[in-house]
Amino acid sequence: MAPKKEFPEDNIRPLYPDSSGLEPGITEGPLPFILQQSKSMSAMVCLFIIAGIALLMFTKFDYTKGLVQHYSEYEDFSAVLPESAAEKFAQAGTALAYRTDHKEYLQPLYALIKDNPEKDSLHYYLGVAYFQLEDPVNAARSFRKVLRQPASKLIFKSEYWLGLSFWQGENIQEAKSIFEKISRQPRHPYREKAASILKEQDFL
Repeated sequence: MAPKKEFPEDNIRPLYPDSSGLEPGITEGPLPFILQQSKSMSAMVCLFIIAGIALLMFTKFDYTKGLVQHYSEYEDFSAVLPESAAEKFAQAGTALAYRTDHKEYLQPLYALIKDNPEKDSLHYYLGVAYFQLEDPVNAARSFRKVLRQPASKLIFKSEYWLGLSFWQGENIQEAKSIFEKISRQPRHPYREKAASILKEQDFL
């Protein structure tokens, strides 16, 4: 749901003015107020603006759908601030966890994957969403689909998230194996993070 816009208190006015400013023969109430103000073009513009704001305030936005549709336009997710994109999608996934039927909100992503089954980025972000929903089994399944594509630029990220998914699912040995593999690769961008996890969890 779109955040509710806050208005300064000094901008708050009564809905209708008193009758002192009305023309002779026009009584107090909503209709005469509108008739009186419609003579001014600026008042008409204000009415349209107010109507637009009211519509926005009462419209529900599916941020998950918007994120998926936006980022799915890029073949190379690493070229569009992948960390920020992942963080935003993870936040959307976290929000889904508070929904009664979260799968309903993942339908747009399912639909995109159905039309683009080999698109690594879609599987990656689905995995992130599942991880945030504390569904490590489906998260791991999504990250594995990325790892089956050797040319993917999301291999390193997916490998690290796969380790986290195993860890979340308390599959400690699998998680340890992946983090050890990552920590042994000098050029792996998540080498230090993996080593830190191994050290902090007394895996070594």
